[in-house]
Amino acid sequence: MEVEIRNAKPQEHAVLGKIMVNVYSSLEGFPRQEDQPDYYKMLANIGELTKNPHTEIFVAVDPKGKVMGGVVYFSDMKYYGSGGTATKELHAAGFR
Repeated sequence: MEVEIRNAKPQEHAVLGKIMVNVYSSLEGFPRQEDQPDYYKMLANIGELTKNPHTEIFVAVDPKGKVMGGVVYFSDMKYYGSGGTATKELHAAGFR
């Protein structure tokens, strides 16, 4: 199957947020929504992250335009906002 990787369109943010919540909440050993509600809220509202400088969302879409998954690129990990150690990395960019 052919897959296109591109910047997410604003109308795709909610779809990607739902995908991310479903995936992360099903990972064995990963904190549940009730354990980290703010983190899951951030995932559900993933498009809000693009308000940070030089932060972009990339999606993988099938030939019909269906969002299959995605990643967020942070030019500076301080904008990640997970509350974990990643935001403390200095001079570091990342994909999440």
